[in-house]
Amino acid sequence: MVLPMKKQVFTAGLLVALFTATATAQSNWVEQFLNRYKAPKVNPAAPATEQVADEPWQKMVPEGALPMSLNDVIRLMLANSLDVTVNRFSPLVNRYLLETMGRPFEPKLDVSAQANRNTIPPTSQLQVGQGTVPFSQLTHRYSIGYGQTFQTGTALSVGFSVNRNSSNSLFDTFNPSYFGTITYSISQPLLRNYGRGVNGRQIRIARNNVTVSEIDFELEMIDLVTAAQNLYWDLVYQREDIKVRKQSLELAEKTFAANKRQVDIGTMAGIEVLQAESEVAQRQEQIVTARYTADQVQDRVKKLITNLGDPALIRAELYLVDSPGRPGASDIMPLEVAIPYALVWAESRQIEQDSEVRRLRRSFGGAPRRARPIVRIQLLRLLGWF
Repeated sequence: MVLPMKKQVFTAGLLVALFTATATAQSNWVEQFLNRYKAPKVNPAAPATEQVADEPWQKMVPEGALPMSLNDVIRLMLANSLDVTVNRFSPLVNRYLLETMGRPFEPKLDVSAQANRNTIPPTSQLQVGQGTVPFSQLTHRYSIGYGQTFQTGTALSVGFSVNRNSSNSLFDTFNPSYFGTITYSISQPLLRNYGRGVNGRQIRIARNNVTVSEIDFELEMIDLVTAAQNLYWDLVYQREDIKVRKQSLELAEKTFAANKRQVDIGTMAGIEVLQAESEVAQRQEQIVTARYTADQVQDRVKKLITNLGDPALIRAELYLVDSPGRPGASDIMPLEVAIPYALVWAESRQIEQDSEVRRLRRSFGGAPRRARPIVRIQLLRLLGWF
């Protein structure tokens, strides 16, 4: 009796160790498993949404002018833009969703222990055998189980439990007594929910969504950087336009003064002075309009490089370091380089479209199999020993 019981215990331990080997192969597996359910230690939105104080900006202003290059505008825009903060969450959310899609296929290990004591007055001399002594019974139950569902639809489970019973009865042959069971089962669907195609569909969709969101985020960043560059050069253009308007005003004032002298000496009609004076007034109006437009563009640049509530808190005038230069030979992309570059850009757009098509196909690809009848083959074995 003792030898078969030891053999069954050894077999149960071997099966549990075999099936849990994959779950305990990694170092610190328990800690890594629990970390998946903890909140992230670093908030990805914190660096971008943190309120920026006005003092650092004031320190950057030596004498009421803030030097600003094109690279500074792009860097500050990426660091402080709320659009970047919002757009970066899409890839992160899809990555978290991808991790959750694999949770149903992770191994499960259950360990439990129970203890129960019952004490009742004796109703018969055969219960205890010691007169009026209360009948007391202590029961222990220990169990350990392992289960896992694979993407093929196969469900595997192994369980091992031991019951220990003891009492103060004098008529029990074995006190304490042990009873153990070993249960293992394998289940495989044959029609509905069969195969990796239907069970791993959500994982493939989530992985495809990660790719699409990363491409979308990259395109959105390209659009933001392009908008920042265009806004910077618009401000440069407005500043240069003011210079041209000033030169035009100076020329109109010189013409007005020359015409006025000629009228005074009688070599020109008075109407010419009125026309020259009208030209001066028009040039002055154009300068006022150009300065107003430049101030509006400058405020847009300030709003782009900081997330302060009011861009006017930065009172400094932006001093643009970069100026437009003549295009050089290196600025014009050669034809043999431009064609592959255009093809790569078109390919990135095509990848995004193909990813969306694959997502739609996978969304509807598992419908026929989910409509099939349920046919399942199951192997169940129960072993018991005393």
